[in-house]
Amino acid sequence: MQTGGQLQVQSDSEHASIEDVAAIAELLREYESAGAIAYNHFNDLDDARKALAEQYYGEWSSLADWAENFLADTGGLEGVPESLRNYIDFERWADDLEMSGDIFSVEVDSRVHIFSNH
Repeated sequence: MQTGGQLQVQSDSEHASIEDVAAIAELLREYESAGAIAYNHFNDLDDARKALAEQYYGEWSSLADWAENFLADTGGLEGVPESLRNYIDFERWADDLEMSGDIFSVEVDSRVHIFSNH
């Protein structure tokens, strides 16, 4: 997981056009922290918008909270009794997904933003 306090939008070009700056500002206005994370990760406005629309899992209090929710929503916990769910290490499963490149996450202000890499 990457961490960052202050979000900064980085650009490869020192001389971005006013249109590019306006488009980046609109992305940040619409998506706030998630927009900056996506733009910095993909270094392309169109790719960032696509990722936010198709690959963004949202903002969570932890990787473990996201993992448990994701598995519940996708049927991964179907058939697992509630009494056994406390024994599942959701954080470790999410860490494995991140290390394998299936997801990436960035922590900002004690919140975790999670994206799929697929």
